[in-house]
Amino acid sequence: MPFKNKVAIVTGAGQGICFEICSNLVKQGARVILNDVDEALAIKAKRMKKDIRIICIEPGFVDTKMVEGYKRFWVVPLDKAARQIIAGIEKKKQKVYISKRWWLIARLMRLAPFWLYKKFG
Repeated sequence: MPFKNKVAIVTGAGQGICFEICSNLVKQGARVILNDVDEALAIKAKRMKKDIRIICIEPGFVDTKMVEGYKRFWVVPLDKAARQIIAGIEKKKQKVYISKRWWLIARLMRLAPFWLYKKFG
């Protein structure tokens, strides 16, 4: 088993060929942490009884070139975002919000009525 005692972190690999690659890594002894936006895949992996964990990373604004110019309270330094992702993996969470402030924003957005999205969208 060439991947015995190794951890593979795979992003965007929740379905299709990439999901099969993850399954193959498990067969070869790796522990696989799979990141994808489809939470239903976590249920699928659990039903397959494979050692595949799917973690949904919900990033807010991380301080990269993409958010250059945003100097607001919701912009998170890159190293802090990385630490929060690692902490989520270690705690075996199914969903990690980067940052914790983004969790609050996501909750408020989920509660907002649709007409509000249309007005400000």
